[in-house]
Amino acid sequence: MNYKVVMEPSMSVQVLVRRDVDDHGEAIVVLESYVNADSEEAVLYEEIKFPNAFAAQDYVRDFSPESATGFVCRRIEMDGLTLDGDENENEEPEGN
Repeated sequence: MNYKVVMEPSMSVQVLVRRDVDDHGEAIVVLESYVNADSEEAVLYEEIKFPNAFAAQDYVRDFSPESATGFVCRRIEMDGLTLDGDENENEEPEGN
């Protein structure tokens, strides 16, 4: 498998997982997603190197919604982003 789109379930974000090669011809997998963060569209991006194309294909095939959640959460934290709508997530609702 060379690519697929996986839905991250808790934030409803799509993650593109695709096999590629880097500038040196080595096998990589690219993870990419677009999210609304800090009032702009942000790109979450990561490259993972593999020893060969078969291992990269296996990674793409096995990438799951849980893997997508890990990728999105990791990149948001590493990139220091705040998803739009998350600012008040941990506050108690006002009212009764």
